[in-house]
Amino acid sequence: AVPATVRSLSEFIEWSRANPSRSNYGSPGAGTLPHVVAAMLYRETKVEAQHVAYAGGPPAMVDLMGGRIACLVLPEGLLRPHHAAGKLRVLATSGATRSVFMPDVPTFVEQGHPNLSLREWFAFFMPSTTATALVEGASQSIRTAAQSKALPAALAEMGMLASAGSPAAMSERIATEQRYWRDAIPATGIRLE
Repeated sequence: AVPATVRSLSEFIEWSRANPSRSNYGSPGAGTLPHVVAAMLYRETKVEAQHVAYAGGPPAMVDLMGGRIACLVLPEGLLRPHHAAGKLRVLATSGATRSVFMPDVPTFVEQGHPNLSLREWFAFFMPSTTATALVEGASQSIRTAAQSKALPAALAEMGMLASAGSPAAMSERIATEQRYWRDAIPATGIRLE
C-alpha cells in the first residue's frame, strides 16, 4: 500500500499527506491504545487518514502485509518477527527510549513527536475490599516472579518486559495516567460510536 521508497516516519507522513485517499491505518479495535497512538500522530501532523478497526491484531496484520491498509500500530511482539525478516518496515516505537527488542527503530520522540511517548502496560488488580495483608502478599509474589528467569523470558517472547512495584506505586501510576488521558483522548478526535 505504501511505496518501498518510504523508509522513515517523516517520509510516511509526507506520503500520507500527498495521498489522502490511500492513507488509512488499522488498529486491533476502536479505542485501543494502538488506535489512540495513530490518531494522536495524525492529529499532531495534521494528516487526514481513515481508521480501520479490526477484531484484534492478527487480522489487521494480515491486511497490512497484504497491502490493504497503509499502516498499523501494534504491540512489538506481533511486529518483531516480520520486521526481523525484512517483510515490514517499523518506522517508530512509542516508548521514551528505544525498544530492547527492536533497538534499530527510532522512537516517535527521537523523530520530533514528544507527545507520543507511551507504553502499554498490564497490572494485577484485586477487589478494594481485599485485606491489606493479602494485597501485600500477592504483590511480593508478583515481584518474586518478575525477578525470576522464567517470567521475563516468557514475556520477552511477546515483546514485553517484566517489572513489579508496590501497590502504592501502582495507585500513583493510575492517577497519573488518568490525568494524562483525560486531556489526550478528546484531543485525538476519537468519539464513541
